Amino acid sequence: MENAAPQQCIILPCTADDFWAVPENALAEILTLPAEGQHPPATVEWRGREIPVLDLGSDADHWGKRHGGTGLIAVLRGLSSSGPEFWGVCLRELGLRIEVLTEEAEDASANAAEYAVGAFRQGEELYQVPDLQALESRLNG
Repeated sequence: MENAAPQQCIILPCTADDFWAVPENALAEILTLPAEGQHPPATVEWRGREIPVLDLGSDADHWGKRHGGTGLIAVLRGLSSSGPEFWGVCLRELGLRIEVLTEEAEDASANAAEYAVGAFRQGEELYQVPDLQALESRLNG
C-alpha cells in the first residue's frame, strides 16, 4: 500500500479474529438490539424492511456478551441487483471505529480469510477486506 494517499475505512469487529475493513459508503447504519437468545436473529426489521443478518461468530459465545447484553448489527448496502438492497452483519467484539489507513499499512493477502478478497496489517492488527458481493450472495441462498 505504499504511496497511497491516506484513506478512511470502517472497522467492523465481527469476531475476535475477523475485523473487517469496509469503505465508509458501504455502511448504512449500526443497529443496537437487545441480545435476546444465544444467537443473533437471522433477519431484523430495519426502516420498514426485513433484512438478512450474517453471523461469523462461534456457538460458544453469546452474541451480546461484549456489549453488556446489547447486540450490534452493522447494516451494509447491497451491491448486487439480484441480492438484498441492505443486509446486516453481527458485531461480536469491541473495536467498532473509523480507521485512517497510513503508509505503514502492509499487504497481508496471504492471511486473507476464505470470504475476503484481501487482508492488510496496520500496526499489530490484521484487517480483512471482505468480498461483500460474495457474502451478499451467500445470504440469497
